[in-house]
Amino acid sequence: MLGVIRSDPRRIGKQGKLGSVPCFRALVYTGLLYQDLVKSGQVGTGERLPPVFPIVVYNGDGAWRARRQMAELIEPVAGLNAYFPRQKHVVLDEGRLSEDEIAAGESTLAEMIRLERTPTPQELRAIVSRLTRRLNHPRYDSLRRALVVWLNRVVLKRLMPGERLDEVLDLQEMDAMLAERVVEWTEKWKQEGVQEGMQQGMKQGMQRGEAAVLARQLTRRFGPLDDATRSRLEQGTLEELERWSERILDAGSVDEVFSEG
Repeated sequence: MLGVIRSDPRRIGKQGKLGSVPCFRALVYTGLLYQDLVKSGQVGTGERLPPVFPIVVYNGDGAWRARRQMAELIEPVAGLNAYFPRQKHVVLDEGRLSEDEIAAGESTLAEMIRLERTPTPQELRAIVSRLTRRLNHPRYDSLRRALVVWLNRVVLKRLMPGERLDEVLDLQEMDAMLAERVVEWTEKWKQEGVQEGMQQGMKQGMQRGEAAVLARQLTRRFGPLDDATRSRLEQGTLEELERWSERILDAGSVDEVFSEG
């Protein structure tokens, strides 16, 4: 059986030391899974428990350095080491996976990583459609419910902040909702992008104009400008350019215009 745990970087602590949270969670979740299998009758008396392959999915900024085996966290004691829990987990470090490695994956886990990377509305809809088809069997009921909760409360809120969304309860319903909304969201993204581009363009135009006027004033007052001064004017913000313009009348040199003292 495959067990996947998402690891929140804020809960791991200083990974260079114990980094105990993922080990604890993997061990506890495995025990709870076995307990549920026995309680539900899926594993009968005298039958062996199925093997579990624990995977910790990590999406922190820094590389993973925490311990990966429970026994490494326990103080060694002569004669007792053989009785320590030795469950290990595999770490899937999302930040260290290349786009080609993710693109090659056709598993549910690969689709989750794609969702983590804030896809466009069209990409989101395509991923959810694939997951809906892949997880159609009744044995995936609990996984589908968990995915829907995650999509509602994390992915959609990050992708469309401020958008009022009715919380759907089923993955197929999520797919249908996205089919209706994806065109609207894409158009909204385009409009916001155009508006943002216009605002950015206006700001850059104002900066260039202010820099050109200030360059002429400096040249008239102090003579030809060197390349370093012209470069500084070109890179200056609007606030800096306005501040330098106010100093030009009282400054005795170009350096005094740019002085921060």
